Amino acid sequence: MDEQRLQAYYQLIQQLLSCPHGQEAAILQANRELLDVDFLELLKVGVEQMSTQEGQENRANRLLALASQLSEELDIALNGNTPEPETPLNQANFDTYLQFLLEVLQATAESRGNPQVVYPLLAANRDKLNLTFVKLLQLRTGLLEEAEPDAKQFFAVVIGEFSNLIQQFPLGNKADNVEIAITGYEIVSTVFTRDTSPEQWGNLQNNLGIAYRNRIRGDKAENLENAIAAYQQALEVYTRTDFPVQWAMTQNNLGTAYSDRIRGDKADNLENAIAAYQQALEVYTRTDFPVQWAMTQNNLGTAYSDRIRGDKADNLENAIAAYQQALEVYTRTDFPVDWATTQNNLGNAYRDRIRGDKADNLENAIAAYQQALEVYTRTDFPVDWAMTQNNLGNAYRDRIRGDKADNLENAIAAYQQALEVYTRTDFPVENAQTLFNLGILYQDSQQFDLAYDTFKSALVTVEDIRGEIISGEESKRKQAEEWNKLFVSMVEVCLALGKEREAISYIERSKTRNLVELIAEKVDFTPIEYSEIQNLLDEKTAIIQFYIFNDCFRAFIITKNNDKPIIWKSTEEDLDQLIDWVYDEYITLYYSDRNKWRNNLNDQLTKLAEIFHINEIIAQVPKDIQKIIIIPHRYLHLLPFHAIPLSTNSEYLFDKYPGGVSYAPSCQLLNIAKERLSNPILQRERTRLEPLSNSLLEGERTRLSNLFAIQDPNNNLPFTNTEVETIAANFYPQQILKNNEASKANLQETTTFNNFTNSQWLHFSCHGSFDLESPLKSALQLAESEVNPSLLTTYSSRYVRINEETAIDLSKCLTLADILELNLPQCYLVCLSACETGVIDVRNNSDEFIGLSSGFMKAGAVNIVSSLWTVSDVHTAILMIKLYENIANKPQDITLALNTVQEWLRKATQVEIIDWLKQKTEIKEEQKENIINSLSKQCRPEHQPFNQPYFWAAFCAVSPVM
Repeated sequence: MDEQRLQAYYQLIQQLLSCPHGQEAAILQANRELLDVDFLELLKVGVEQMSTQEGQENRANRLLALASQLSEELDIALNGNTPEPETPLNQANFDTYLQFLLEVLQATAESRGNPQVVYPLLAANRDKLNLTFVKLLQLRTGLLEEAEPDAKQFFAVVIGEFSNLIQQFPLGNKADNVEIAITGYEIVSTVFTRDTSPEQWGNLQNNLGIAYRNRIRGDKAENLENAIAAYQQALEVYTRTDFPVQWAMTQNNLGTAYSDRIRGDKADNLENAIAAYQQALEVYTRTDFPVQWAMTQNNLGTAYSDRIRGDKADNLENAIAAYQQALEVYTRTDFPVDWATTQNNLGNAYRDRIRGDKADNLENAIAAYQQALEVYTRTDFPVDWAMTQNNLGNAYRDRIRGDKADNLENAIAAYQQALEVYTRTDFPVENAQTLFNLGILYQDSQQFDLAYDTFKSALVTVEDIRGEIISGEESKRKQAEEWNKLFVSMVEVCLALGKEREAISYIERSKTRNLVELIAEKVDFTPIEYSEIQNLLDEKTAIIQFYIFNDCFRAFIITKNNDKPIIWKSTEEDLDQLIDWVYDEYITLYYSDRNKWRNNLNDQLTKLAEIFHINEIIAQVPKDIQKIIIIPHRYLHLLPFHAIPLSTNSEYLFDKYPGGVSYAPSCQLLNIAKERLSNPILQRERTRLEPLSNSLLEGERTRLSNLFAIQDPNNNLPFTNTEVETIAANFYPQQILKNNEASKANLQETTTFNNFTNSQWLHFSCHGSFDLESPLKSALQLAESEVNPSLLTTYSSRYVRINEETAIDLSKCLTLADILELNLPQCYLVCLSACETGVIDVRNNSDEFIGLSSGFMKAGAVNIVSSLWTVSDVHTAILMIKLYENIANKPQDITLALNTVQEWLRKATQVEIIDWLKQKTEIKEEQKENIINSLSKQCRPEHQPFNQPYFWAAFCAVSPVM
């Protein structure tokens, strides 16, 4: 593109922005020769630039409407952005790119960053604005280090100016342009530091924050973290005292970044956003900065509307007040677009309002939306028009006054008009949301066939959205959580239509999706159907799949021979009681008073049995079933279902089923685990009976192959040494990393790591912990990982507090992030003899099953034994030794081996345990004495020292049907 055409584009845009509303079509018609892909791209960049500039919202929305109209005529999606290919950097290309780099930097320097000079040069060389250019820019930074101080600062200023220009450049590939800008800013930061050039450094950090907020490449969550960090650093220089206007501007930017933040607690993020907006308003007063004051009031209103903390009614009153203040400046005459935007936001707040008369609130909402639509016409603002039509549909759907049938017709008409713009191709997220809203209308009015079709269409769009996410698993988890409500509604509609089998399929599609897709890199993945689930079962095994709805929870009982699941449904009161019990009693007490939680556990599980109506559910299970597989949902993953007491004969759930009670995150993962058993090595391990040496007096015993174990890396679990050494007697060959040898460095040594990843049996006997705030930091502790908590103040991202006395160095642990990178193609069992190894993140609604055990599932393990709470050393050692004794006798069923041990441990007296220990020839006499002494201190000989569920119920097995 030549400079003359680029100038013609700019002139056309200025003409469109300055003309009266309604004359745009005539102007475009008169300039048809300029309407092409490059012009559309220029419009898109104009929208992005104006959206980040104060007081430019009107112009940005006007350009967006024009861009949407043109994209429809030119048949080009607005959200397209295919990365430019990277050019191999041979000598010829190097010289070409270097010459271009020098030319553009010279043009930037001589013109002092004038875009009218620099942009034509960039436009003529768009093919070079790619990742190759980024690499060259990085390579040339070495010249700065060799330059004299004055020259170094001069070049840094030029690179900074160029970075600003390329970030705002309207042509080329947006993703590559932002990468070039970020690289330039990082180069400049090596020259202008906070100590030597604080003002320039603050400006640089602000620009870097904007670049990361707009970044397309990389993980979206990580980009927002970098943007927040840059804004916070800018504020270290941009203080209210020295730079009040820049301080307020950066506070507003920071508030927006916190509002969009993916990581961290959503409630915390919104509190930070509100605080930032409120600080901006200390400078942005109505008197001195009326436009910025109104803009920030509108932002503050949105944050209060979304706020989680505080009283919901108060938050909505604050939101309404903020919007109404914004409207004092944003009048229809002076700021028509901002006025319409705020009217729409005000309508949302009135629709959600708790105080006042509900009917009045909905009337106010409808009036606000209708006023917004006076400006937001389909011709001028098609996107905003569609958004407001969707909101208006919600208000009419819920309306109390007027004729009910008329209200529904108005709502349907509004949704359908919104969908004329919100197409699956151009606006997939909005398309899915509007279809969901329309489906809810049909569901509430009991038009279930229409609801089914509408939800199904929405789910097609959601799957398309998911397939296009390239910014990492965090974004996919966030998306899954956001659309969980759609899956729940679809399941409800399927049940209303008698499509019980299809309901199960949709339940499966909503659970553990990220984990299944990670595993699918190795296993072909298609959504599982009901008939495939039945094929996982034998005649004596049933699945109980739990699912939590908005007003109840259900148990779906699946057997091999029943054509559809048996369904048990709770009341809404049951669900309320369950939520209160889980969060207010079970989880809160566990983290606040561990001893009290432990002592009350049996009573708490009895209460759970009542809330859960466990006896009613079990009564629905066919009488001939011998084994149960529990598939929990969300926070139910934290509960030991096998240890829930039944009303008869003082027995627990696992007592009732001689084949055992096991667990699975989903049927899809159960299927993957079963498919893994086709590995010939694992088939051999299931059935192998290899005699020990004939010299053993005790005769023939089972010996299994390829054990890899971690043994007491921190040297503070005395009974762990007994545990691992005794277990190892069942295996040949074996490798054990003991005590100080069990370091991460040793584990990563080539030969050791190969043994580790190719073992059939992995046993970790060490400390473990689950990090609720950052699940990827959950860890199995290795040698030298314990550190002084004082380091937390300096390296909070590397060090994590475990308790008041202890912190751990994550770089010396095996974290969940590390485990997710493993490949364990031959692993039959991972036994996590450590604390909290079965705990998962239950804060999200998407049931993604994020925890240490899920990491080993992704890595390839078929069976996993893990713990749901902190466990003590001595009883865990006894349980594990007995577990492997059972496994050696019958290696093909891990679940039954574990449940048998748990029953034995629960019922055994002190004398019986001691007698069993004395018969264990693998245990050294000194080790036996240590265990016996410990037991003798706990109780009298006839007592059962481990009778309470705390001791025997912590461990559970995730295991396929054998």
